Amino acid sequence: MPLIALIRKFPEQAIYIGQKDSLEERICKENHISFIGIKPYSDRIRSMVLGYLDLKEKMKDKKIEALIASGGFVSFPACFYAILHKIPVFLLEENRIIGNFNRIIYPFCKKMFLAYPLAKMKKKMVVTGLPLREKGWSIVKYEYDVLIIGGSLGSTVLSKTAETISKQYKTLLIAGKYAKEYKENPNLKILEFSSDIYTLMKKSRLIIARAGASTTAEIFYVNRPFICIPSRKTKRNHQYYNARYFEEEKACVVCLEQDIDTTLLSHIHNILGNETLRMNMLNAQKKLVSENAGSKIYEVIKESIK
Repeated sequence: MPLIALIRKFPEQAIYIGQKDSLEERICKENHISFIGIKPYSDRIRSMVLGYLDLKEKMKDKKIEALIASGGFVSFPACFYAILHKIPVFLLEENRIIGNFNRIIYPFCKKMFLAYPLAKMKKKMVVTGLPLREKGWSIVKYEYDVLIIGGSLGSTVLSKTAETISKQYKTLLIAGKYAKEYKENPNLKILEFSSDIYTLMKKSRLIIARAGASTTAEIFYVNRPFICIPSRKTKRNHQYYNARYFEEEKACVVCLEQDIDTTLLSHIHNILGNETLRMNMLNAQKKLVSENAGSKIYEVIKESIK
């Protein structure tokens, strides 16, 4: 979503390189964005080599002025292609800790755009904020006490909590690929995915989600009370560092996975029952949002490739 939001700031034509037959391909088609799909393989080296050869064939008639990469397996063949063809490379780091891919490619990039400042800033790093989809909601009424967002792939941990929470609160669960594994009840509605997530956020008094950069940035943008449950399975534990940073900035309450059964409901009670806590959280979130991040990135790229 940050890359799609960024594309909308470019007057030039953009091509999105992503995983073949994936959610991102579907979203690009819905948004009329040119898409090149790379097939994943279980072996990482094979994915990189065959991905590069596939990309080389598909890109041979295209003139590319710049490449923006944000990690993931498709970024390796894309950056390899760009470096070999002397195309300027720009990196987008969404998290509070630099990912392995960005650490490897950093020496070859022109600039690295950061969603948030890092503890140790380097010369080519620029804090721009994270590009966000533009607001698309009108004034809406509350329909849900709690919105649970499992992320683009879904989360069994968060999905399992929805039934318990719905015993006391009207709940909406976005379950991703796990949507069919859970049953709705009169107090629980389940969706696989929503292209109108902002409106659902606006209709909810409180949001529970992972600490992924895109989802958290959108929560702060919409400005909703937030309980953050970082995943324990992310590379370099980046969600934990994201969550602790947001907590230090007073933009959320953090609940670790091992504490869900004992503390999550009390966090919900406390936030929904404490207006001062909610207002302080919302004010803190506003300081973490950069609504013109996409324009900043575009201007830096344009200046860098003159």
